[in-house]
Amino acid sequence: MPLKLHVLIPGVFLCVFAWSGLLAQTLVGHWTFEPGNELKDLTGNFSDLVLKNGAFVAGGALHVNPDDWAQAIGYSGPTIREKTLISWVRLDDLDVEAGSILTIDKTDVDEFDAIVYAEKFPGRWMAGSSNFKRTNDAPSGFVETSTGELVQIAITYGDAGGGAAHIKIYRNAILIDEYTKGTLASWSGANTEILFGIRHTLGTDTKGQIDGQIEEARIYDGVLTQAEIQAIYGGGLVPVELTSFAASTTTEGVLLTWSTATETENLGFHVYRSNEAQGDYSRINDTLIPGAGNSAKAHTYRFLDTSAQTGNTYFYKLADVDFNGTFTFHGPVSVTVEAVPTQYALEQNFPNPFNPITTIRYQLPEATKVNLAIYNTAGQLIRTLVHDNMPAGTHSIMWDATDELGARVASGVYLIVLRAGTFTGQKKLVLTK
Repeated sequence: MPLKLHVLIPGVFLCVFAWSGLLAQTLVGHWTFEPGNELKDLTGNFSDLVLKNGAFVAGGALHVNPDDWAQAIGYSGPTIREKTLISWVRLDDLDVEAGSILTIDKTDVDEFDAIVYAEKFPGRWMAGSSNFKRTNDAPSGFVETSTGELVQIAITYGDAGGGAAHIKIYRNAILIDEYTKGTLASWSGANTEILFGIRHTLGTDTKGQIDGQIEEARIYDGVLTQAEIQAIYGGGLVPVELTSFAASTTTEGVLLTWSTATETENLGFHVYRSNEAQGDYSRINDTLIPGAGNSAKAHTYRFLDTSAQTGNTYFYKLADVDFNGTFTFHGPVSVTVEAVPTQYALEQNFPNPFNPITTIRYQLPEATKVNLAIYNTAGQLIRTLVHDNMPAGTHSIMWDATDELGARVASGVYLIVLRAGTFTGQKKLVLTK
């Protein structure tokens, strides 16, 4: 966990972190279980925790055995919609099922989001939700195999457009799952509750159990980037900092391209394909695609799927493999295999307006040098998405509303500009709050 400096000012609690990039005002719930604040939310937005059954606080941790739990009812902060849930835990028993190390719930209706352990899949973490509305049907990319290890789990909930929930799950700041499913919910007022141990309450009924020690938990009113989660975790470098992952139709098949900003102990990559976004994915590369090992330089990779058939839609995931054999999954990205276009074109991004991710498609009738970049309305370069020789075909790439340094940009109007051969095209993008 990061270095914390607790600065006391009369009537105000400030939690200042040893990383200046984090916005303290987005922190709307924070529990450290330290002496003097054992049951308190340090932001002051939630009521004090009430310990249930045999739950207890000792040594700076909330201890919950099966059937133990803790609850805080009532919230006075801003409405929570897009958010990040983070919790640190040491599991004492891996065979428990469907409990939570942090839940935000409603007391009067069946609506919750939670960091849930081993509900659908033994040993795996998932984004728990009422009736699985925002829960992935496929397993995440990591299985817990040992007790006593301090683990940080973070889940972000962003608006993919039109209220669709785009969810990312991180274990120790490494992305283990990403998908879009369901719609975002919101929480505010006296009917908002926080739970530890169980994942959900409905009347007098409680759901799930955890056996472990929860050392800290946080709720942010907004989506944190992987770099921000990594800075909070403070446990080393992200193995692969992926800056883009795209799929496009060419005369020879589907071309997958991805770029990295840095790589740490990266052995290489595998590519997986499915006919459905939430379907079963099969590996389609015969051998590992070599990575850069340890590198602070940008690298670009390509893989051509020659078995793709015209008229079909495919979904692709990318897995990077570190020196210890740990897989981290990215994606999915999708593409519909089409005939090669007869003219240059830049399509309107979708969704638009968006927050925080949008897809940009463009068409090339021939192989050519391509520059695809994002500008603000003052004409200043925000992010270069493509600067490479590209084959003929229909190409797509996602933009996650970050600049060249990986920082989130402000809401507003932006321009996407395509320069390919003698063709120049541009479209307006609207990033909402």
